[in-house]
Amino acid sequence: MNWESLINIYASTGKPVTQQRKANEFKHSRWDRLRKLEVDQTSGTDFLDLMHQGGQMTQIYLSAVQQLALDIGARTHVVLPRKMWPKITKVTKRAITENEHRTLCSNMQSRSWRTFLQILWETGAAQSDAASFRIEKLKGDILEYNRMKTGRRAAQRISKQLQRMLASVAAQRTQGYFLPMLERTCAKDRASMFRRACIRCNIVGVTLHSYRYAWAERAFSEGMPERLAMIALGHNSAAIHRVYAKGANVVAPCLSDCENVEEN
Repeated sequence: MNWESLINIYASTGKPVTQQRKANEFKHSRWDRLRKLEVDQTSGTDFLDLMHQGGQMTQIYLSAVQQLALDIGARTHVVLPRKMWPKITKVTKRAITENEHRTLCSNMQSRSWRTFLQILWETGAAQSDAASFRIEKLKGDILEYNRMKTGRRAAQRISKQLQRMLASVAAQRTQGYFLPMLERTCAKDRASMFRRACIRCNIVGVTLHSYRYAWAERAFSEGMPERLAMIALGHNSAAIHRVYAKGANVVAPCLSDCENVEEN
């Protein structure tokens, strides 16, 4: 058995968006040499050569494919111990600020993109979910959907401003996507368009996913109960949710004020 077979098996697992993410990585030419190698004749050097050509995602998927080889009995031991894998310097992810968001919106000529960014700011949705919001899923001021990545339910109330924006782009349609053009655009291309907009506005260090961090931090700063924030973002793990909200700049209230409230 060669690694091609295992890569294909692993790439076929998960939800469609996850499969697409895997396909984007495995299509790179750096995987070509490993694909042709026999699983039981692969050395640690082969793994190192691949990892030196890729980044964090290459390591993540290579580790998963190696584990698959162990699980199905194609190998009896690991190709390369984890302690010998190259160290990857993680890029610190941060939330987009309100000023940055407003700057981007004011520099977007497309109404669809302005609406898209406002959806991200108000809901904290992942970009693929936000681009796929359907008109019939909005019930009054309540927007409810199932996340494309996990299938997890997410639901929250939206502001009057966003309701007006969505009604405008819906243009009296009663079903279908709010933003059909952006829904047809793949996630990679949406990310590239956003990156170019950031360059024009001299904004660095943010991606479309930074809106998700921003929403979690704002919710935490405003004292929203964690269980409600998790419902809004469609998180099923409190640990994951806390990773998103860890950058919140929270200040505890004066203790004497709290004591006075209890006395009153």
